[in-house]
Amino acid sequence: MVKKYIPLFVLILSLQNTFSQIGGSKTYSFLQIPAPVPRTIALGGNTIGIKDDDLGKSLQSASPLSGQTSHGIFLATARYIGDVKPQYVDFAKSFDKIGNLAAGLQRVAY
Repeated sequence: MVKKYIPLFVLILSLQNTFSQIGGSKTYSFLQIPAPVPRTIALGGNTIGIKDDDLGKSLQSASPLSGQTSHGIFLATARYIGDVKPQYVDFAKSFDKIGNLAAGLQRVAY
């Protein structure tokens, strides 16, 4: 009677290490597309060491935020592989008691 269940037991143990799909590790990979800021793309995504009033860098670092970037709006769009078009908008405001704040939104259209 036990010999009848041995093939089933071996089958269950052999299926333990097989996978049919990746399981979601690449599902949201489009979120890793960098923001379409031309200066950031040209420098390979490493603009942290640059200190100026470029509001497009505020997604990576808060260093460009100052009183001069208050009420500033930054809009950018680019063409990526195929018909993928990342778009980015950023707004900065300076408050007396709080400091400088920025809010950005990145969208990927395809």
